[in-house]
Amino acid sequence: MKRNRPWVERIVDRLWVEITPWLEDKEPVPEKGESGGSVSGTMSWPGACRALAIDKTWSSRGFRRRRAVREVVETLAPVDGRFFATWLKTHGPHWLDDPRVRAAAEWGDPMKAPAILLGTSHPWSPSSLRYLAHAVWLMKEGYVQRGGRVIEIGVGFGGLAAMLALVADARVTLIDLPEVVAAAQSCMKDLGLDHHLLEARTAGREDLVVSNYAFTELSVALQDSYIEEVLRFSGRGVILSNAEVFSRGIGGRDNRALMAALSAAGIPVREWADAEIIAPSDRLCRNTLLAWKS
Repeated sequence: MKRNRPWVERIVDRLWVEITPWLEDKEPVPEKGESGGSVSGTMSWPGACRALAIDKTWSSRGFRRRRAVREVVETLAPVDGRFFATWLKTHGPHWLDDPRVRAAAEWGDPMKAPAILLGTSHPWSPSSLRYLAHAVWLMKEGYVQRGGRVIEIGVGFGGLAAMLALVADARVTLIDLPEVVAAAQSCMKDLGLDHHLLEARTAGREDLVVSNYAFTELSVALQDSYIEEVLRFSGRGVILSNAEVFSRGIGGRDNRALMAALSAAGIPVREWADAEIIAPSDRLCRNTLLAWKS
């Protein structure tokens, strides 16, 4: 796998990394969580979600500019944003100018990369471009049908759920820590998409299970519980895996061990390392897609 990057790309992303902290909201950061079962559960992220959706001491304006939020859900830089924008201009260009998609992309007032860097007509949060591209790709590859049902494990602020609702008219079940689910529900409600949310339930063969990073940031025990209760019942699944980054540090499964666990549960999983939707930063980190259809 080629890992070298052109110097221009390195400079652009380094400038993004250096400049954006100066634009963060400077409100006090919540205390770190104590959940040992997931990487994000031990960060300040759950406290940020609680402040937004439960305690209501934070508003949605500027939510995605806060450090406790950015370090979890705003992790992409302009080079990845341009990659997803370029892909979308081929596979779903109309979505880039759709007003409802634009509203979803700008919920929470994220930091946006300039349009000239992205090759788009509007500035975008690179992470929002990924959510949109993933939703379009899931439709393109037949993992989600129009009006289909999706179970998302690790829901962020609700960005992917919103894009799936808009692009695929999908109904989404959110699985995460309670305060994180509440924050994502708040986002969906603000966007007028809360009717696309379904209560937690057992998966069926018609359902897609999707997880961007979150599943591979879970402990083995939590992974096993989701495999037993959700994944083995689902007909389709896509996991964007960063196991090669996190598994050793948290004592979790690497990709080989995870695929073995899924296969043992009767899930016909395959590694899709050359999937067109894998971004440059993912390839640098040796992230990959684990996918199945039955």
